[in-house]
Amino acid sequence: MSSNIKDIITLEKLNLSMDELQFTSPSGRYSVTFEHIEHNIFKTTIKGYYDQDAYKGHTAITDKIFDSIEKIQPGKMVYFIEDTTHLKWMTPEARKASIAKYRSWDKHGGSYVYGANKFLFSLNKIILATDYAKSFHFAASEKDALQKIRRVINTKPIDDNLQLNRSQQLTFDLFDKLWEKEKEMISVNGRQYRIINKSSWQFNSDTGNFLFKCSLIEGNIFLMKLSGFQNQSDVDKTYSINNSIIKEFSFNKSDNKIFSVGDLKQMKGVSLKARNKNTKHEVEFREYSNIFIAVPSPTLKALIK
Repeated sequence: MSSNIKDIITLEKLNLSMDELQFTSPSGRYSVTFEHIEHNIFKTTIKGYYDQDAYKGHTAITDKIFDSIEKIQPGKMVYFIEDTTHLKWMTPEARKASIAKYRSWDKHGGSYVYGANKFLFSLNKIILATDYAKSFHFAASEKDALQKIRRVINTKPIDDNLQLNRSQQLTFDLFDKLWEKEKEMISVNGRQYRIINKSSWQFNSDTGNFLFKCSLIEGNIFLMKLSGFQNQSDVDKTYSINNSIIKEFSFNKSDNKIFSVGDLKQMKGVSLKARNKNTKHEVEFREYSNIFIAVPSPTLKALIK
């Protein structure tokens, strides 16, 4: 669907300059640059530590974009591609302020985030605390994010023939081959997805108090279900299973990463020693993952708000 030339949004029509779309915090520890990609789509490149000063500067530019688009096209939704590759962390104060701000943005069409780092784990807390999951999406790259937004707003033709690199091709070829054996499906929000389960991807502790199961969805999504109480002796086995899948399907730390979903709804707790051991394993595991999204138990959800 092509847009009428009069409806095309440009920075000139928005009366915004490049200087107005950049911010560096007074401490110099945070910077963000907004770039107009096309129409009502902007890209943000974020670097450093997201504190209160960063929050104020970042959201001030976002507000300015919303206001400018509202003046020329009332009711128009705005979409963001967010490169968080070099974003280090988010302070609790900035996170709380961001939660309130996101709730006030009624013209926020969605943020499509890529770049795996610790910030994304903090971002997940915003999503859980605000029930804002429908507006946050995770992508493998800028191109992938743009494709997903175009599918939503249908402003330009979609290129569905994205080229896979050799490692990705090996991954998806193996997934297709193994899935054909059982042809198992999983339903998520009314949509059907292919899933592979193996008995070797499950672990039940000797005490029977902890259960871990990993599944692979559509080639590159880890669905990890944990239930019960995890002790230190259980940790190595869970990551051993994850690492075996990473190796079997040729995932790597550069151009063939996974997406991870942790279903913790049935978790009753984790010992202190197990938490410390998990933290050490996560340093390595995060290198293979574009994003980790946790679905917590009521107890864990209360702790992160």
